[in-house]
Amino acid sequence: MITAHTNAQGMTPMNDPRPGALRTARARMLRGVACAALLAAIVATDVSPASAQVPAPPQNRAIALTGATIHTVTSGVIENGTIVFENGTITAVGSNVSIPANAQR
Repeated sequence: MITAHTNAQGMTPMNDPRPGALRTARARMLRGVACAALLAAIVATDVSPASAQVPAPPQNRAIALTGATIHTVTSGVIENGTIVFENGTITAVGSNVSIPANAQR
């Protein structure tokens, strides 16, 4: 069953005697189609910064971040703390951490 939009007088755009009624209905329909097409194009386009990321080269020595305020999941906040990374993994976190001799600070 095909139904058509009717106005308050029960008229469809096809049999509405008012000038421009059909043109107005077509314009409304075209705006809806254009909005749907624009939304589909936006959703289909991946413009997130994550798609442009380039991986860092592998670590060749330890890295120590010192003097940091560290917000941990289990130990609260550590002021003036240190985080040590080795081979892409966190190996030490705390305020009294020994830093490897070859570490980049």
